[in-house]
Amino acid sequence: MDVFQLEYASDPQISPDGKKIAYLGFDDKLQGYQVTCLSIMNRDGSGKKLITEDLDRDVRSPVWAGDAKTIYFQYDGRQIHGWIVKPPDFNPNKKYPLVLEIHGGPFANYGDRFSMENQLYSAAGYVVLYTTLIVYCISYTNSLFFVHHSLSEWSARFLFSDCR
Repeated sequence: MDVFQLEYASDPQISPDGKKIAYLGFDDKLQGYQVTCLSIMNRDGSGKKLITEDLDRDVRSPVWAGDAKTIYFQYDGRQIHGWIVKPPDFNPNKKYPLVLEIHGGPFANYGDRFSMENQLYSAAGYVVLYTTLIVYCISYTNSLFFVHHSLSEWSARFLFSDCR
């Protein structure tokens, strides 16, 4: 057995006819994050087939339909969670400069907790919008799209191409 070819598997679900097992998992590539996919196999472990290989986000909660041929599962869309810190004595009728503070991971995140940096920006008169591209924190939606971009493309072209 090659130690570097490990497979992570969880949430096994036996088909109603007892012939197949659906499960969640991934081939461990020793990365900080990998997309959890849906696979099926025969009950003896043979005939493994990856079902959601082309989906760029995690799947969860597999459930067999009564016909033992259909599997339902959930997946999350690309959502970016964010929080806003407003200056002291914020006036909604006044315009403020905005600081867009993006954290992309891959191993840490922003959340609904104290951040000295964001408080200092706010105290200086800025509205701060701080976000986490890899959203381990609230919804547990992990998209490979964001993971790959946060690991390899920290460029203004990527981060700000849609800002207007």
